[in-house]
Amino acid sequence: KILGVGERELQGRTMAELDRGLHRADRDEIWTDYRRRLAGRREPAVYRWRIFRFDGAMRWIEAETAAIQYRGKPAVQSLIVDVT
Repeated sequence: KILGVGERELQGRTMAELDRGLHRADRDEIWTDYRRRLAGRREPAVYRWRIFRFDGAMRWIEAETAAIQYRGKPAVQSLIVDVT
C-alpha cells in the first residue's frame, strides 16, 4: 500500500524496476547499506529514505532492517512504515 499498488502488482517485479522508485539522492546509500548488511556488517537498524509511489507521489519511509537467512542464503528483512 505504501507504493500505491497491491501485492499482486508487485509480484514478479525486478529489483531494477523497484530501484526506480528510490529517490536519486538516497539510492547509493540504500544499496551500500544493503550490501554491507548482506556481508554481515552491523549497520544502523533504522533508516529514513524517500521513495516514489507508482503514481509519482514522493513519500518518506522509515525502514527497520535485520539480516536473516532465507532458504539458506543471506537476506535482509525490512519493516517499512510511511512517515510522510
